[in-house]
Amino acid sequence: MSSDDSVSHRAITAEYANYFEVGHNAFEFLIDFGQIDPKSGDININSRLAVGPTHAKLFSRLMEGAVAQFEEQFGEIPDVRDDDPLGTVLDPSPDFERRAIDARRHPVAVSRPVTTKDFQKR
Repeated sequence: MSSDDSVSHRAITAEYANYFEVGHNAFEFLIDFGQIDPKSGDININSRLAVGPTHAKLFSRLMEGAVAQFEEQFGEIPDVRDDDPLGTVLDPSPDFERRAIDARRHPVAVSRPVTTKDFQKR
């Protein structure tokens, strides 16, 4: 049995998200994912993830690892503006659409995903 046999691989639909909200209480973290319409500013939340504090911390580490892996392979991701992070998303660089079209025309190999197994003690 391979190391990935324990993970269910049923059909999963992906939804794009360019908006996130994170809230928490003493027992859980709630992470909302959605989309912002850049023209109207309307936000449509399409899913919510509820996890306990331990899993929230693990998720944070997984994202840090995935971003580091991405930057190693493709170059540094520009930081969002500290004074207006949402404005950075809503006001992308002028050549954003051209770069997005070029990226879709020239797909690149996907590296191995970062998983919780990357953080298990060996």
